[in-house]
Amino acid sequence: MAIKNILIHLSPDGRSAARQDLAVGFAREHEARLTALYTMPVPRIPGYSQSIIPDHVLAEQRRLAGEAAEAAKAAFVAATERDGVRSEWRLVEGEPGAELALHARYCDVAIVGQEQPEAGSDIFSLTEALAFGSGRPVITVPYAGAFKTIGERVLVAWDATREATRALHDAMPILAGASEVVVYRVNPPERGHIPG
Repeated sequence: MAIKNILIHLSPDGRSAARQDLAVGFAREHEARLTALYTMPVPRIPGYSQSIIPDHVLAEQRRLAGEAAEAAKAAFVAATERDGVRSEWRLVEGEPGAELALHARYCDVAIVGQEQPEAGSDIFSLTEALAFGSGRPVITVPYAGAFKTIGERVLVAWDATREATRALHDAMPILAGASEVVVYRVNPPERGHIPG
């Protein structure tokens, strides 16, 4: 399987620019199309307080969110044009996990950012939403650290299951270009499986 269509999630999270640069380089390396999905979440307002929030406050929040999306789009278009990467911009409104899972089904791999622990979110992370909802490979860029490339050193978790087999197969284009691949097994069974 060649990587020909990459989805990246962009948002006003402070790490979007670094994630975007990484994805642009990855798309250039694989001569792939890069699709940016920017999700504008629908405000979650408890029913008991909806009537006391003035309409102009909600309109201002929408305006600010729209401006942030336009700035992200301009940065994305500039980065992909600069590096000669074919690209597409998509702006959707909705819950990020569900929207990403839907759009990722039409791509070869999705790139998202790891949520910061201090965010205190009690919902599934985007990685979990994609892994369980899209059926596609997911690359999660850690919230801490700087990363120049994807797939230089790869760790493969192997337990001889169907899921591990599928994940390994989907990762072959990355594994083929890696300088180091480590296969990791924890408590392998005594028999019934071919060693990793």
